[in-house]
Amino acid sequence: MRKYLYILLFLVALIIPRADAVALSDSDGNLDIKSFAKELNISPTIVGEDDRQEITNENAQDLEKAVVILGRSSHNKIHPICSGAMVGPNLVLTAAHCLVENRKYKNNIEVFAVVADKSDNEPLLSAKSIELYVPKEYIELSHNPDSTSDKYDYGVIVLDKPIALKTGWFRLKDRPTPYLKIITMGHPKDKPDDTLWRSEGSTGFWVDDNNTFYHNADILPGNSGGPIVMKKKPDEIIGIHIAHNGVDDYAPDGYPNVGLKITQEIVDLVQTYNRRTGPYLTPKN
Repeated sequence: MRKYLYILLFLVALIIPRADAVALSDSDGNLDIKSFAKELNISPTIVGEDDRQEITNENAQDLEKAVVILGRSSHNKIHPICSGAMVGPNLVLTAAHCLVENRKYKNNIEVFAVVADKSDNEPLLSAKSIELYVPKEYIELSHNPDSTSDKYDYGVIVLDKPIALKTGWFRLKDRPTPYLKIITMGHPKDKPDDTLWRSEGSTGFWVDDNNTFYHNADILPGNSGGPIVMKKKPDEIIGIHIAHNGVDDYAPDGYPNVGLKITQEIVDLVQTYNRRTGPYLTPKN
């Protein structure tokens, strides 16, 4: 992962020779970051060089096969909405905003394990949702412009069959610390609909009071709900990717992407659902 300093120097070098180009500043002479990024055709959520790597059945490491795509299907095609991770035999952990729209639960969400082991004549491993859960605080706060719902931006999906018996499932761990080496996984919208991608990065040097932390792994919309794991312990989810600052809220510190820290409340929720839907089993590695 290139540090943000390198890309800043690169961008400055590009713009200096273009004195006759369209001005990229506002009326006060300040640099207009939104126009700057658009002019150079970059995403501020891709930090430095784009180092994302596709996860395939052949190269999947550790529990990467337990990363899933949330969406709907029609005519044998996946229409992705978000990303998620198996945290029990038939339980998915994701972001609340992937499950709720206009204060109501979304209907007919399907989960696709696109890199799970299967024979050539087997269909894609998938399951349908039979129950969704997000904290009531998220629904109450998500439409209040004077409050933040990020602290509650998590949820679970109960599936109609235990597909994680084939993929395995993740443990959860409260561990975000400054400059922790991480890996994010999920489906970014600029990639083919039936693919998963990984990116390495690190956490920023602070964790907000609302249980969020910043990171610089490369992501795009579609990665929401995907797991964030430690590079040294990739079987443990330490966070859920929930947001990015984007061009309008450019993060000059080089950590533009936002993760929700795994808390004891999230651990308890997952354990409760796993016990309720069947005998709790030790995570399969």
